[in-house]
Amino acid sequence: MISLKKEVVKELSKILPTHYELLISSPSIPCITYMESDNADTQIGDNIGYSRVIYTIKLWGSDLKQLEPYELKIGNCMRKLGYKRISYNELWYDDKISMIMRFEGLAFEKY
Repeated sequence: MISLKKEVVKELSKILPTHYELLISSPSIPCITYMESDNADTQIGDNIGYSRVIYTIKLWGSDLKQLEPYELKIGNCMRKLGYKRISYNELWYDDKISMIMRFEGLAFEKY
């Protein structure tokens, strides 16, 4: 199983402050939170393998208009890293809104 968190966090941090989802209770907005939702081997050979990797990325802000430019930047960033967006949702939480995006990619690994 391959870990790509450092690469993902490095690129997302160029857009907005980026935090691990489970370690922050009240993020200052706007910001990004992330969590690796899945990382599972899909094919394994003698010396190579592939893993399906899914990230849940939340974009936090005070209104949708504020977040739209960042949503596009996150999508472009994740596509550049080889991920495709597989779901999207919006959630209001107190006085904040969160755009919840899930991205899936296939990672190649040499053993």
